[in-house]
Order: sequence, then C-alpha cells, then structure tokens
Amino acid sequence: MKLYHGTNAVIDAIDHSKSSRYKDFGKGFYLTTNKETAIRMARKKTRLFGGEATLITYEWDESARISDMKIKVFPETACVE
Repeated sequence: MKLYHGTNAVIDAIDHSKSSRYKDFGKGFYLTTNKETAIRMARKKTRLFGGEATLITYEWDESARISDMKIKVFPETACVE
C-alpha cells in the first residue's frame, strides 16, 4: 500500500520527538493514502513555517506491522466527527 507524508523539510528517519503534541490525535507521524492531501499539507506547512514543500512516499506492507503500533484508519470519505 502506498502512503504519503507532506512536510516542509527533508526527513531522513521518522522521529516522534519532532512531532507536535497539538496535532489532531497527539504526537505521531501522520500518513495518508491520498497523494493530493499530502501535497496540500506540504504546501501549507511551507507557507506557515518556511522550508521547501516535500512529498515523501512510503510503501507499507500491513503484514509487517509492529504489534505496539497505534494506527488510526479513517474511511475513504472522512467527515467532521
């Protein structure tokens, strides 16, 4: 499965300590299956904080999931709730 992360910086490795605790669901590394959503987030972060809009693509094998990972999955058409 392809997952995307939009940011304003180059990321060499995922580091939760750099994540804001004020994100929608707290600290974490946020990914989406929607490439356009990640691109919009990259542009927004660049406008707010500077840097360069960067899209990172990950290929994720669900069978390799680590047992203590906390994953929040949303329906394809998300709503306000």
